[in-house]
Amino acid sequence: MNIMFFICNKEGRAVRKIKFRVWDLDNKEWYHSPQLVIRPYSGSVTDGATTPNVVLSQCTGIKDKNGKEIYEGDIIEYKTVYEWDKKLIKRAEVVFENGMFSPAGVIMDLSRSKIIGNIHENPELLEEINAQQ
Repeated sequence: MNIMFFICNKEGRAVRKIKFRVWDLDNKEWYHSPQLVIRPYSGSVTDGATTPNVVLSQCTGIKDKNGKEIYEGDIIEYKTVYEWDKKLIKRAEVVFENGMFSPAGVIMDLSRSKIIGNIHENPELLEEINAQQ
């Protein structure tokens, strides 16, 4: 389930839409609730009745080469070219750092990548990435 937040101007008109998906850490599945509130100062999340143990992943606003929306925490494959003109396929987690979404510090066009999983449903892919480094 995707959650959308809207940033509004002083007239109350939405000027920016921010999309998230929510991972339930206890049940190991995407969290489904018609209402989810993030408290502005504490950052705690509630669905009105409980305070679930969840992680938010923000949408980058970019789609991969197959047209699938890329979220923070997605694991992507991308091609890289080295000086001897060999193309290598690399894998990385999409993170938000230094004011931008990127595959762990690599500056690239995310729309040329392919989503192969995410850190929540496919932790083994993250282990493979860490083993490569």
